[in-house]
Amino acid sequence: MNAAEQALRALTPAALIEQLSAARWFGARGDAITSARLLEVAAMPEQGEEAEPAALTRVHVCFTSGAAADYQVPLALHKDGQVRDATQQASFCRQLAHAFARGAEVPTQDGDAAWSFEPLADLDDLDELPSHPGGGEQSNTSIVYGERAMLKLYRRLEPGMHPEVEICRFLTTRTQFRGTPPLLGVLRLRTPAGETIAGMLQAFVPHATDGWSHVLTALKDSAERCDDPGTLGPEIEALGRLTAELHAALGSDPDDPDFAPRPTEDADLQRWRDAAGAQLTTTLARLAARHTSLPADAATAAQALLGRAGALRARLAAPISAAAVGPQSRHHGDYHLGQVLHARDGWHIIDFEGEPARTLHERRAPNHPIRDLAGMLRSFAYVAAVAARGEPGAKPSKWEHTLRTAFLRGYDPTLTQDPERSALLALFETERLFYELSYELGSRPDWAWIPLAGIAALLP
Repeated sequence: MNAAEQALRALTPAALIEQLSAARWFGARGDAITSARLLEVAAMPEQGEEAEPAALTRVHVCFTSGAAADYQVPLALHKDGQVRDATQQASFCRQLAHAFARGAEVPTQDGDAAWSFEPLADLDDLDELPSHPGGGEQSNTSIVYGERAMLKLYRRLEPGMHPEVEICRFLTTRTQFRGTPPLLGVLRLRTPAGETIAGMLQAFVPHATDGWSHVLTALKDSAERCDDPGTLGPEIEALGRLTAELHAALGSDPDDPDFAPRPTEDADLQRWRDAAGAQLTTTLARLAARHTSLPADAATAAQALLGRAGALRARLAAPISAAAVGPQSRHHGDYHLGQVLHARDGWHIIDFEGEPARTLHERRAPNHPIRDLAGMLRSFAYVAAVAARGEPGAKPSKWEHTLRTAFLRGYDPTLTQDPERSALLALFETERLFYELSYELGSRPDWAWIPLAGIAALLP
């Protein structure tokens, strides 16, 4: 037992709760913690005199709502005797790289559990590269190694296959699709109860900007050039083509039970309508309770919307032929501008975790690829609205139309002329709009005007 493990074993539940509550990645802030306890502690092999003792841990957390969850919390014993987040320590990052390079297994002291590092490429020099924490992660933690690789450590741990690792492995090893950084390694936690994916190592994309920042900057530059979009239109069209190639790759193996496309049936359409209807109902109820507290313009738009509930429900009942919309398949699951990178060689699609509020089973289930399109199209509405703020004479609706048109033209120029697939896209986009409005009402009321404007545009 190294010094870090000794110190961790001595941590009180209150100290563990303090560690979790202060963590940026901890996503259960709306639900107070009632208890926290260590389930597994695996000491990392120490390398060199300067290395701080560190360990991989799994912590079981219970909440006041009655919910419970397990979290991966790598911790290190600092020289001042304090226990801190190990991912911020360069020595721990080197230990992880060394473990991947060697295909190591890091067991708990009793040997009942172990973190297993599986390299899928030659990683011999990984621990020699400079490392630093990645930016932008909200619910996980990333570590970048030079310009070679990025390690994503999953914080919330759930038993079973993780959709991101599953999809990236499939794309890397079974298809010719090269629009996603190749998978270089997998980190697993094995316990008597089963196996959990704890992290993944992926090729790093150098000189890349996330899609949101890239498009936002381009639109602001466009406003300064009297609405000249520059290269943005062709770039977004290229993103549409890459999205189509992704969907084709994900549905390319009819013999793999985890990836084989399956027909869309009437029951699927009804299930999607029911889900959209439920989202509409809960959102309108929240809007009725909160609309008077919104900024004046949004409150007026909300009042008008509450009087059009019947027309909105009628949109969800638009006839769609299940046979005409094509099959279901694996898809991205949470597709928007924040899930793509723009680099010197074009676009790269990342982050296949799916919607974090859904279970692993739900995130691994096939769905219609058009659902991904709805997410990206709504992302265009948001970026256009944000870019127009503080820009006199800006035309966010025109920008949004330009982005939508270019993306759909790149994805499939026949889609907008196909009444069946267009109706399915409208169904998914309507559901997404009401999800956005519900989120904004609860988290960012000053942003509620964006989905309110989108919903108003649906109505004649």
